[in-house]
Amino acid sequence: MLAMLKRVNGNPLQKPLDRILKLLKVPIVVALILIAYGGSKLYGETSPSDYKQGEHLARAGIILMLVTFAVMTLITAVTYSRIQQIRTGEVILLYAATASIPIILIRLIYSALVYLGTHSKTFNLTGGNIWARALMAVLTEWITVVLYIAAALMAPKIAGGEVKGLEMGVSGLHRESETNAASSPYDR
Repeated sequence: MLAMLKRVNGNPLQKPLDRILKLLKVPIVVALILIAYGGSKLYGETSPSDYKQGEHLARAGIILMLVTFAVMTLITAVTYSRIQQIRTGEVILLYAATASIPIILIRLIYSALVYLGTHSKTFNLTGGNIWARALMAVLTEWITVVLYIAAALMAPKIAGGEVKGLEMGVSGLHRESETNAASSPYDR
């Protein structure tokens, strides 16, 4: 989602938004490290103090991930305010990012229930309900991956930093084939 938003908002005139998107990588990586390390202490054979430390680290990671997700959702909403400035073929990336928001939210809710929950039998990584895990964790990840792959295949290709098949004109965006249509071999 972050890469799609970065590409869609890749306009040089949107420098503050571009900086925010670049900076969002840091809390995402930190959150993943906290969750992974905390989870290994939670579900490994550790002492009670290590368990408590793992619990705190995993909770901090989930909270950081939720905050980062909220910021990315806000950036997605802000991007819709300037949808006319997005290249024609790249709008599909914005739509894919938007469609993935509720799916990723379900996955984050599952993680929050596992790590922030009250140790329920349903939301537990080692002995929890297999259907809850399958529907809220595994299936949501698969749907998101398929959605992103489909959007990437439909988006225009980038070669050398430029988008192939699209160009920016004075009056706005148009397809390269439309601009070259007037210069047919018969016009020469």
